[in-house]
Amino acid sequence: MRLQEHVAFSVPFAGGLYAATSSWQLAVAAFVSGIFVDLDHVFDYLVEYGFNLDLKNFLTSFPEGRYRRIYILLHGWEWVVCGAVVAWLSHWNPWAVGTVLGVGVHLILDQLTNKSKQWAYFLTWRCLTRFEPRRSFPKPPR
Repeated sequence: MRLQEHVAFSVPFAGGLYAATSSWQLAVAAFVSGIFVDLDHVFDYLVEYGFNLDLKNFLTSFPEGRYRRIYILLHGWEWVVCGAVVAWLSHWNPWAVGTVLGVGVHLILDQLTNKSKQWAYFLTWRCLTRFEPRRSFPKPPR
C-alpha cells in the first residue's frame, strides 16, 4: 500500500479512535505509527542504493521489485505482539495502545493489498528466507 493510501486510511481511523475513547494520545499514536512504520523502507533503500537521493527511484524501487533483499524491519507481526505486552505492562497506556493499533492496522492493510505470501509480514519468516524478495513477495508489492 502506498504512503498516501496509509495516510488516507489513518486519518479516519485515528478520528474514530478519538471518537470512541476521547483519548487524543491514543489517536495521535495510532495515526503516527500507522504511517511512520514505513520509515523502514528508507533503510532498505540505503542498503540497496546507498545515499542516492533520487526521490523518483526511492518511490518506485520497492513497488517495482528492484531490491536484492527486502528487510522492512518494522513490518513484523512480532512487533505488534511485543507492543501488546508493553501496553499491558503499562496498564494500557494510551500511547502504547495507539502505537500497537496503528502498526497492526498498517500491517493488515499491507497484507491485504500487497501481493505477498501469508508469512511475508513476519520478520522471523523474512529472516529465515534470508530476506529474499521472491520468497515473501512473488510479485512486486504495490
